[in-house]
Amino acid sequence: DMTIIYQNYVLLFSNIKLYFYMRRFLLGLAILSLLQQSICYSQTASKSEKNTTRIMTYNIRNAMGMDHVTDFDRLSDVIDRLQPDVVALQEIDSATNRNNQLDVLQEIAGRVLMHPYYAPAIDYDGGKYGIGILSKEKPLTTKAFPLPGREEERALLITEFENIYLPVHTCP
Repeated sequence: DMTIIYQNYVLLFSNIKLYFYMRRFLLGLAILSLLQQSICYSQTASKSEKNTTRIMTYNIRNAMGMDHVTDFDRLSDVIDRLQPDVVALQEIDSATNRNNQLDVLQEIAGRVLMHPYYAPAIDYDGGKYGIGILSKEKPLTTKAFPLPGREEERALLITEFENIYLPVHTCP
């Protein structure tokens, strides 16, 4: 009796295991299919919609990747792949010691061939730390405002284009 019960249990368990593997596999296929469709849609939509502005926001973490490596080319590749008209950037170093006194926004702007606009929030590590905008077209106006913050000061950068106003700020 116990042998039959054990065999049925093993059979049932292997069927349940197979069911969950199949379920995961089908879910993975569905996600890949949706991802492929959304990528195709975004590529075709960007070419067919003439009156749109693609806006990207990107917290660049002072240009340091998740692997703790500073790589301006990698940052620029992310922006180039998404082909935005305007990029709102947060956590940008400007002439800090940790980035060898480089103007990080200028470094990225030169690689992606966009106009840079910077608003410092705080003095940091021998330089400034703040936010910025990169844009394909030159804005009509840009205005930076200092903001208070709980732990440190913040900044607001408002950029006016022909059809839109774009506010960017550092989050508390």
